[in-house]
Amino acid sequence: ASDVYKRQADGVVMTTDYMLTAKTTDLGALIFDAALTVNGDAYKVRSTRKIDDGSFCILSLMKN
Repeated sequence: ASDVYKRQADGVVMTTDYMLTAKTTDLGALIFDAALTVNGDAYKVRSTRKIDDGSFCILSLMKN
């Protein structure tokens, strides 16, 4: 699953945060600035955070 969060100031979009939830065994080892392609779009990893019991992780991404 992926989510897009837009941060606004006075109604103007300042940044867009892209997040991807994945199995830790699949993508949990990715580190900052690692390249990743999702549905043909290129991203770089900003951070990786394990959730719940560590079986899943949330990757914070920035679009290339």
